Amino acid sequence: MATYASLTAAQQAQVQAAANNVRSFLIPLLNLARQAMPIQSDWNGGTSALVASLGAAEVIPNSSGLAGALGLTPGQLTTLVSYVEALAAYGDQTHIDVMTPASGAQNLA
Repeated sequence: MATYASLTAAQQAQVQAAANNVRSFLIPLLNLARQAMPIQSDWNGGTSALVASLGAAEVIPNSSGLAGALGLTPGQLTTLVSYVEALAAYGDQTHIDVMTPASGAQNLA
């Protein structure tokens, strides 16, 4: 089995580039996860039941103010929320504990 020291300089640079990219990526990932957590909480707190009560072809109008955004069917909204829920999972303490040594606690605060 190789050691880091036994890698060539080019190989070390390749490994460092990958590690640095991952480290940098974790900071916005955790920020997004933290933003996703209240969305997930609201959804699980009753919004999902309201959306599930709508007809499949019903359109939930866009009132976001986002240019070009369209209305969503209940199925589309539910799918999008599933993405948010998957992201929210990275905001739990177990994930934070793994990310902290990689990215530095002060960068993840």
